[in-house]
Amino acid sequence: MGLKMGKEMIVVEAILSPSFFSIRIPEVFQVADTYPLPPPSTIAGAFAYSYAIWKGINFEEALRIFANDKNWYFAIPLSEITISSVILRRIRILQAKADPIRDRKKELQKVQKVDPRAFEALSKFENRLKKRADMLGILKELGLDYYYSYYETKMFDAMFRRYAFTPRMYIGALINIDERFPLSFTRIGDTESHVTVSRVEYIDNFYEEIIAASKIIDFNAYLPLSNDIKSLEGDFVIYKMTLPTFLLDRDIKQSISMVIPLKKIIKKVNKKDVEVYVPSIFKVSFSSDRKVYVYKSRLLGKEVIIPISP
Repeated sequence: MGLKMGKEMIVVEAILSPSFFSIRIPEVFQVADTYPLPPPSTIAGAFAYSYAIWKGINFEEALRIFANDKNWYFAIPLSEITISSVILRRIRILQAKADPIRDRKKELQKVQKVDPRAFEALSKFENRLKKRADMLGILKELGLDYYYSYYETKMFDAMFRRYAFTPRMYIGALINIDERFPLSFTRIGDTESHVTVSRVEYIDNFYEEIIAASKIIDFNAYLPLSNDIKSLEGDFVIYKMTLPTFLLDRDIKQSISMVIPLKKIIKKVNKKDVEVYVPSIFKVSFSSDRKVYVYKSRLLGKEVIIPISP
């Protein structure tokens, strides 16, 4: 048994279910790919939201408490994670303030190429064309068929977005406060990513341990990829994940390559190939003695290792 830590820090652990989420990887663009498990920044934001609601403080103030290098956030898969794609469509005229016509002549030239009659009609009302919603209104008033084609081809933005589904997921955090605040967040990811917090536990008994150099240990949580890792064995995936400090400045430099306890497989579902991740445990050894925190999870019934930066 190692050195017991003080009570100025606490481990908060929770079970989320069901989890249908999309957490966009910051470095992707056309296809909004998702992390299979939430990065530290996403979990930190969920905790900060819960704390702000509980304390009745501003969310930005809570972020400064939770988004710092002293805290560590991670997830552990408890069941299969299925990845699927959807097409999101946005009606731009519902966001009228964000869709003004900045150059009416160029906009009319586009209309002229598609429908000369609509161009001739709109030219008479050029002074009314401030937003694309105005254009549609005029075309509708005039009963021109171009209104419908323009609505279908110009008023929608479409994007592929990837979503992950898993029945149950464990999240944990070692945070630099000693208050047992309730977890009240209902989203983890984009606005469609609703989750339910089904169980929460608070642990103040955790210990600092030293992993001897070259000793091989089992790891079932997040592990930052660092130069002192001597060997990695077993099933795992590596993702570049955003750290809690990413919430404060949104700089992609606030990220690190992370070893995740998942095995990627391809399953046949309705004669289609589906991307699935299953929970795994990988083995790791370090080139020098390495300090870690260890605690006994009340939700998992086993020890969990939290890495400390070398």
